Amino acid sequence: GSWRARRFDSWAEQGATGWDWDSILPYFNRVESVQIPGIASSPVRGRHGPIEITLPLEPLPQSKAFVESAWRAGVPSTSDYNGEVFGGAALTQSNVSAKGRERMSSAKGYLAPILSKRPNLDVLTCAQVARVLFDAEKRAVGVEVRRGWNVQQLNKAPSQ
Repeated sequence: GSWRARRFDSWAEQGATGWDWDSILPYFNRVESVQIPGIASSPVRGRHGPIEITLPLEPLPQSKAFVESAWRAGVPSTSDYNGEVFGGAALTQSNVSAKGRERMSSAKGYLAPILSKRPNLDVLTCAQVARVLFDAEKRAVGVEVRRGWNVQQLNKAPSQ
């Protein structure tokens, strides 16, 4: 297997149950939607996730020259350095949408599609959760949040 598979498998062998490569791979695959011909069908790459993986539409001449120099120096060519075989020189893959030509962040891929559908979800920026607040039945009912020097408690709306 790949160096990545061996690394995850070694964690599982040391007691990290569920962290072996075969268990973790489906989670990696769910994240990405590879849009690169020739590698999109790889078993270690995702095809239906919210984060698009693409190659540059117009690679810079410097990027092309760098990769070609690596090949001439003996570095093998690869179609997918994030695939089954690690290593080799290729143009950099990125998470830039092929359609909109904008970076696909986790916020765009996961939060944006559900924000208008989840009235019980508030997203705060520049905030750090200090602790989770529990009721007498040990159910999470809120959080204590730090924003700058301010600390505030945010509680869920009462059940109706």
